[in-house]
Amino acid sequence: MNNHKEKVLLKKILNNDSIDFLSDEINKIHPGEISEIIEQLPENKRGGLWNIIHPKLKGEILLEVHDEVRKQLISITNEEDLIDTISGLQLDEIADLDENLPENVVEAVIQQMDLQKRQGYESIKSYPNNTAGGLMDLDYIAIRADVTINVALRYIKYIRNKYNVLPEHFDSIYVINTDDDFIGTVSLSELISLPSNIILKNIINKSSITVTDMTSAKKVAKVFEDHDLISIPVLSDKNKLLGRITIDDIVDVIREEGEKLAMRPFGLSEKIDMFGSITKTIRYRILWSGLNLINAFLAAFVISLFSDSIDKIVSLAILMPVIATMGGVVGNQSLTLVTRGIALDQITKENKFILFKRELFIGFLNGLIWAIIVLLVSYLWIGNLLLSIIFGLSLLLSLMLNATAGTLIPLILTKLKIDPALAGSVILVAISDGAGFFIFLSISTIILF
Repeated sequence: MNNHKEKVLLKKILNNDSIDFLSDEINKIHPGEISEIIEQLPENKRGGLWNIIHPKLKGEILLEVHDEVRKQLISITNEEDLIDTISGLQLDEIADLDENLPENVVEAVIQQMDLQKRQGYESIKSYPNNTAGGLMDLDYIAIRADVTINVALRYIKYIRNKYNVLPEHFDSIYVINTDDDFIGTVSLSELISLPSNIILKNIINKSSITVTDMTSAKKVAKVFEDHDLISIPVLSDKNKLLGRITIDDIVDVIREEGEKLAMRPFGLSEKIDMFGSITKTIRYRILWSGLNLINAFLAAFVISLFSDSIDKIVSLAILMPVIATMGGVVGNQSLTLVTRGIALDQITKENKFILFKRELFIGFLNGLIWAIIVLLVSYLWIGNLLLSIIFGLSLLLSLMLNATAGTLIPLILTKLKIDPALAGSVILVAISDGAGFFIFLSISTIILF
C-alpha cells in the first residue's frame, strides 16, 4: 500500500465515529500496513478498527505492533477470538507472543497442537528470545544425502500437497545423514536446473553458513548482513539440525536494535506507544529528567565552588558554556561510535586498547585545533591574552577528557552488564559539564588569582 492511501485511510478512521464501511478496504491490505495505521491512532480509536479486522490477519498484526500497543489490542479481544487468531500462527510466532497472552489462552492453543507441534513449541520456548534458538522456526525441508534430485523434488511436491504451502522464504533444502547430522545445503535453483538423476551428496554445499542455537540474535543479524542470506540453518553443538531462521525475523531484530540505539540515549524505550497512555509515558520520561536534573545540580555545585573567581572576572561565566558544549559534542561522538561498535560486535579484547589510543589521539588533535581557534577568538573578543590562553588550554584538556570518557564509559558499562545505549549519555553529561567547568575554573583560579 502506498503512503498516500495509508494517509487517506487514517484520515477516514479519525474523522468517523463508525468505520464499519471500511471493513472490506482494510482487510485487503497487508497486516504490516494495518499495524502501522493502528500505531498512528489514539488509543480510543484503535478498538473500532480492531473490531473490523479479519481474525486471520490479527495474529500477524500482533506480531508487528510494539509491545504497549500489542497489550492493548490483546486486552480488548475476547479469549475465543484470541485462541482462533493465535492458533493460525507458526510455532516461533506463538512463542514470541505468549508472554503477552493470558495463561488460559496459551494453554488452550497448546492443547490444540498435536504431539509433534507441542514438542516443537516447547523446544523453541526453552531458548531465550535473543538467541538463534529463540528466533528459529521448525518449518524447513530436510532430505537424506543419498537420494536423487528427482526424489527431492517429489518430496517437495508432497510437502506442498500435504500442507497447501511450502516454508516461507524457501530457498534451499537441508541435507542430513541417517543420524540427522547436518551435512550441508542444496539451493532451490540447483534442484530445478540440474539433471534429475544427480544424487544430492554430489552437489551439496558443505561450506554452508550456519549458526548454533545459543548464538546471540545480534550476531545472527551480522551473519545475514555479511553473507546476504535469505535463511540460515540452526544447529546444536553436536551438529544436529534444529531449525532455521529467515530474513523476516532478522529484519525485526535489526529494526529493534536500530530503535534502541536511536531512542535510549534520550531515556526513551523502543517499546513506547507514541499515542498511548500519558501515565505510562510519563513514567519513562520522569526518571530520565530526574537524572539530568541531578547532573545540572552537580554542574551548578562545581560552579559555586569558584563563585568568588567568577565575581572578579565576569568573562569566566561568559566562556564556561563553550567548554561544556564542546566537551559534550566530542564525548558523544566517541560514545556513539563505541556503543555502535559494541552492538555490532566490532570491539574485542584484542582491539580495545587500539581503539582507546586512537580516540585519545583524535581528541588531542581535535582539541588542539579548536584550542587555537578559541584562543584567538576570545582574545579578539575579550582582550585578555592570559585568560584566552587558559581558555584554550582548558578546552584542549576538556576535549581529551571527554573523548576518553566517551570511549571508556560504554566499555565499562558493557563489562558491568549495563546497556551503554541507555546509561552512557547520562554519565557523559555529568563528566562533560562538571569536569569541564572544574578544569576551566580551577586553572583560572590558580593562575589568575
